Amino acid sequence: PAVAACSYLLTSIACYCLRRGQLHMQPDRSSPLGAAEVLRRHLQYDPDWQISSPMSGRVMHLVHVAAWLLIFQPIYPPLEFLLYPFDKAAFWFYYPKARGAGLIIDSRRLRRGGRHGNAAQVFRLDWHRFEVNVGKPYPPPSTSRHPPSVLCNLPHIDLPQRRPSVRHWPWRQHTTELRWLLPCSLTAKPPRVF
Repeated sequence: PAVAACSYLLTSIACYCLRRGQLHMQPDRSSPLGAAEVLRRHLQYDPDWQISSPMSGRVMHLVHVAAWLLIFQPIYPPLEFLLYPFDKAAFWFYYPKARGAGLIIDSRRLRRGGRHGNAAQVFRLDWHRFEVNVGKPYPPPSTSRHPPSVLCNLPHIDLPQRRPSVRHWPWRQHTTELRWLLPCSLTAKPPRVF
């Protein structure tokens, strides 16, 4: 079983690096990234991970690499087979400055049309730092709020292709209902459970 699991994981990593290496281009858009560059980007330490000390940044980076290997890679092959008929592809991204990572579903059609980044993404399941305004609500139909804000590090969903786009759902859209889950500095205490 251990040999089979390791073989599956290595095959998944190889397939992921090959596929993403062909679908994503170099920053100058002259050629595909290539599998080796994809693997390097996933494993190489980025100084932006540093929190308070170099050691804490390295630990944070290793935790995110472990999540890529142990959470994303086991589901990557079936997920990619599921997305392929819909002309979509799955990728794992790191957000070192925001201290997080996320699963991204890209539209291959939009990429072929020359779009990249948010312009090609249709779904993101992220977990990283972001701010949520917790002040007075704006008038309807807006679901936003005025400052002040709190800094959160929470899982959330983004839908970049939806109009209007959805960012940091459900935290920015349902702040009142979820306020008790936000950091305590500016929020009400959680409701008591009887």
